[in-house]
Amino acid sequence: MMTQLSTAAQSVDTRTRLLEAAHTLIWQNSYSGVSVDDICRRANVNKGSFYHFFPSKNSLAVAALDDHWQQIEPEIKKILATQVKPKEKIKLLTQFIYDQQKEKFDAIGHVCGCPYASLGSEMSMQDETLRLAVERKLENATQFLEQILREAVSQGVIEDSQIKEKAREMDVFIIGIMTTARVRNNLDLFKGDLETGLLRIAGIK
Repeated sequence: MMTQLSTAAQSVDTRTRLLEAAHTLIWQNSYSGVSVDDICRRANVNKGSFYHFFPSKNSLAVAALDDHWQQIEPEIKKILATQVKPKEKIKLLTQFIYDQQKEKFDAIGHVCGCPYASLGSEMSMQDETLRLAVERKLENATQFLEQILREAVSQGVIEDSQIKEKAREMDVFIIGIMTTARVRNNLDLFKGDLETGLLRIAGIK
């Protein structure tokens, strides 16, 4: 019985290491620039173990996106549940984004930007499965922003006008800042421009 539990734990650990390695390498580099061998070396597993869990690099990339989202989603929901005004929630959200980016910057010396948008822009015309996986994550992010805007409406901070459109525009703005910060390798964009721009789009003063 103990042997079975130990084997199961090792199996989970191997899969987890593959997910983390794939997400890290693809985010820091690119999908096409990372091979299965690279991922296996990073995860310290052999190729046989890789193909035991995932039939292809594509399937691993999709699973890695889902795994990363499952890690950050509770933190975003915690921000949304915080009993503060919508303006403060946007401030907390931008701080969360900054902290995520700074952690990567401190580790590798470069701003990595949005992992979903980077992968989606690279692979959207080559792989429909990956494109759809990225699109779902971006839609989830838009829904969280929409929730903040609806709170602002309920509190009389903004008018109930084009909420869905504003949330989508805010999401596009976030991706734009992340992409620009990656190109310029400049974390400062997350400290000032992001919060100011989101409040302007939302119409929150």
